[in-house]
Amino acid sequence: MKILLVEDDETVREMTELFLTNLGHKVVMADSKHSACHMIQEQVKELELILTDNDLPTLDEGLEVIDFAQRATRLCRDTDIYFVLMSGRDKWFEAEEAGAVFLPKPFDLIGVATAIQAATEKELVAA
Repeated sequence: MKILLVEDDETVREMTELFLTNLGHKVVMADSKHSACHMIQEQVKELELILTDNDLPTLDEGLEVIDFAQRATRLCRDTDIYFVLMSGRDKWFEAEEAGAVFLPKPFDLIGVATAIQAATEKELVAA
């Protein structure tokens, strides 16, 4: 699965990339909302899942990335992209409202794998 990982903290980004590649996924990375939106525009047809931090570093920028990707997806392809929203703060409700699975920080390899599985099994919500 091709995954866009959006995380502004370099250490967390590198650790999460390692987890994802160990799970067999192809990973492209962005370190900000701006770079994520640029990558979505360029790769919207290839991306299958977006795993984004919520605070990039501004509060709720991850939700803005999800919204941008949902709009881009509707314009450019017939299938949806799955979403996982990660945060060290409680964002369960916001993730659910956005059609994403919530992954609380800190997490481990099993947490990432479980969140991806839950996202791909989730009934997609029309954005």
